[in-house]
Amino acid sequence: MRLLLSCSLLSLSLLLPACDQTEPYPGNVCTREDRRTIPIWQKPAMDLLIVLDRSPSMADQAAKLAATGASLAAVIETIEGGVPDLHLAVVTSDLGATGVAGCGAGDGGVFQVGARCGVDGAFLEARGLVEGGVGGNFTGELDAALTCLLDAPISTCPVSQPLGAAVRALDGSNASSAGFRRDYAALIVVVITDGDDCTLSNPSALAGVVAPNDLEGAIEFACFARGTRCMPADPSIEGAHTGCTSRGDMGLVDVTALAAQLRGFVSHPSLLFVTTVAGDGDPVMVSAGSRLAGTCATGPAATAAPRLAAIDLPERAFTTDVCGDWIDAFEPVAELVRVPLSLPCGDPSWDLEPATPGAQLNCVNTLVDSDGQELAPLPWCDAPGVDRSQPCIEPIAEDHPWCPDGLGPLTFSLGDERLPDGVYADLRCEVACE
Repeated sequence: MRLLLSCSLLSLSLLLPACDQTEPYPGNVCTREDRRTIPIWQKPAMDLLIVLDRSPSMADQAAKLAATGASLAAVIETIEGGVPDLHLAVVTSDLGATGVAGCGAGDGGVFQVGARCGVDGAFLEARGLVEGGVGGNFTGELDAALTCLLDAPISTCPVSQPLGAAVRALDGSNASSAGFRRDYAALIVVVITDGDDCTLSNPSALAGVVAPNDLEGAIEFACFARGTRCMPADPSIEGAHTGCTSRGDMGLVDVTALAAQLRGFVSHPSLLFVTTVAGDGDPVMVSAGSRLAGTCATGPAATAAPRLAAIDLPERAFTTDVCGDWIDAFEPVAELVRVPLSLPCGDPSWDLEPATPGAQLNCVNTLVDSDGQELAPLPWCDAPGVDRSQPCIEPIAEDHPWCPDGLGPLTFSLGDERLPDGVYADLRCEVACE
């Protein structure tokens, strides 16, 4: 493959008026060029916020939670194309409640301390490296760091407010969240709970709830009764309650308002994903008329979550049954960064010697901005002396199932860092004389 760049790759912050490039097409008068400007596809950056219910009833979910860190690491590390540009933080659903036994001020949506897990900072950063493996701001293996972050202590407060905690974690009121959200990144909120959302608009709304033998069960019923509208209308009637919607007029925040606040943290609705690990199905009242029945046939107890099920984000809200495999909740992470099948193909006329094995190309490739201004050369990745930690174009194959009628596909190695938004590849390739 012939390479026409005679200068080394410059920083993307520099332009190239002084960079000497050999003219690509001297000689034959029949020579012409094919020029294309191609958007560079980058794996989406992701800001993943995990909200853990750490109310007392979650103690019996410890084994599943402990296994989730390793499973999540496996999902991340086996993503096609390598580990994405990832920020990951963990908060608890404890925001406190006035007048409820065991509740204090709560955790306030503050990120769980990463230092105990070998994380240098308030949240974990990870990305795939060109030479393989995972880089980031943590020591040791990714699965160990994730398992440690998910090992948040059980709270004594029975009031779980996961959606409110997510909003509090992202609204800028906590210094720990500085730098976590990025405008260009997808925001994925994962809620793990054995109950429902009970985000309070009035901190003392549940102050009158007492139950010496099962306070958390009484709180769950109170949140259901005050935070939803179902059929039948009386929440204490025994049996199944169907068609539930969220409400916000009895001391709880309407889930619709909470979802709107989450949408405010992304520059476009398509960048927000909410996935919940919670009890599945309709709420069912048991004999006393003031307790919700469990949803799991076996194993740890869990109750239905009609408020979490009411999150209205078309094709952006996902649910996973807490009674099953929790790792299903993280599948959207893998789907977000799947390599697209629409990568452009090279033109067969670029091959100057079709009878010779391999693609014989004579191209000048440059990184440009949206105005066409040159930013840096874009060499072929297999050229002598190329620094693979910087952007380059992978060698073009002659035969590929994605491009049966051409060369390609055109794939880019973007090095260890993310390119700025609005960067394109400008390819000027000599076309063979006919």
